[in-house]
Amino acid sequence: MKPILYFVLTAIFIFTASLLVQPFNTGAQLQPLSQCRISSPQPIDAVEMNTVVIGSKVKTIHVEKHLFDCPANVAGLILKADVSVIIEKFEDLSGTVPPKFTFESITCVTNPNLVLPICQQFPRVSTPINQPCVASNVGSPIEMNTVTTSNDIIKTIKAETQVFTCSGPDPADIRIRDITTFTDIFENTAGTILKKSYQPVICVIDAWQAKFVGCRTFAPNIL
Repeated sequence: MKPILYFVLTAIFIFTASLLVQPFNTGAQLQPLSQCRISSPQPIDAVEMNTVVIGSKVKTIHVEKHLFDCPANVAGLILKADVSVIIEKFEDLSGTVPPKFTFESITCVTNPNLVLPICQQFPRVSTPINQPCVASNVGSPIEMNTVTTSNDIIKTIKAETQVFTCSGPDPADIRIRDITTFTDIFENTAGTILKKSYQPVICVIDAWQAKFVGCRTFAPNIL
């Protein structure tokens, strides 16, 4: 084999092997982002929800993601930031304890020149409400499912999401406001409606930094 060809094949093998054994960067932390823009287009199906039931306990998980383009330190390099906001609702239908909500966000940033993204989890923090806002489009704004508990209660959950783009005093201070309204219908196995209620949840993302700001829930309203 010619020396030059051997050198090229060896270099390709070493480069490929380095990609295959690249670690998952479990200890890596996201570097602060800035000057990000809302990606266009956004995901066609950006909202997902499912519900699980164990005995009389019901857990609903609602996820919505937003994509951002963020400039890197390297000229011309654009990082892709995926911010997913996770809303979890826990309730026990055997008693009168009110539902419990938890919120968190997972942000993953991908460098097109690297193989794996770096992801970080962010807990719930306080949520300012910015004005004014303009409605945006969501590809799949409504999710719904139905479960039956061990005490013969049938629960139907509908979640409808509205997305708004909000501006603050600084023109660069663009916030995305997600308003998700959970509508619950409770009935027994005979088809009798026991209760209907709805409960809104507001979550905010800082678009300039592609960063989760936080969520706020409101008291349920009886229909």
